[in-house]
Amino acid sequence: MAALVKREPLLREIFSVLNVGNVAKYTSRPPKDRPPQKKPGPQIYHTQQKLESRGYLRPLKAYQPPENVEEQFESITFKYAKGLSSKSDIKEPLVKFQILAECYEAFQHSVPNSQLHRMNTIDDILEFYKTPVDTLTPLEHLKNKDLPPNLHIQLNPKRFDPEDPIFGGISAFPKDPTIVTDLRAKKKFKSTEAQNWTKDWREKALGYTKWEYRYY
Repeated sequence: MAALVKREPLLREIFSVLNVGNVAKYTSRPPKDRPPQKKPGPQIYHTQQKLESRGYLRPLKAYQPPENVEEQFESITFKYAKGLSSKSDIKEPLVKFQILAECYEAFQHSVPNSQLHRMNTIDDILEFYKTPVDTLTPLEHLKNKDLPPNLHIQLNPKRFDPEDPIFGGISAFPKDPTIVTDLRAKKKFKSTEAQNWTKDWREKALGYTKWEYRYY
């Protein structure tokens, strides 16, 4: 009995924890009357970071505006939007579609989906077709510039070609095959199988078929 009296505070604490009203306080589950909290969705800056982390090699077609781009564009707008000023909004979707379709036929350059919401006026469309599109990377731009004599830029890798007459089809790494796995690289480079280190290869590469040992 004396032991129970000494442990009375501990028993009271255990009883308070096991009480029905306080069980939710010590559990990880939310109460029944509280709706579950939704996880925050992707924010705008997450999408912006993904777009900024992309490289320069985007699937865009190079475009250089012609010298008479304004004259051709004026003839197109006169055909479909005769009474519309250059700074007024194009409210009819059919008129905008006809102008953009005719511009694509004339300049072979279409407005991407990401910029269609910016084509609100005639001036917006004209500014788009007056802007050149450059698809070269900064590294390719450096190669076209006048570089110092001690600097050389090599864009494409030098690969072994067994049909190359310079080295007679002899590879420096006869046991290492060159396998191209990338789909885009397969269009530029071809895979080569590894050469076997055999008697024929030694005879072709070294000029003899038997190792010679000399003792002095």
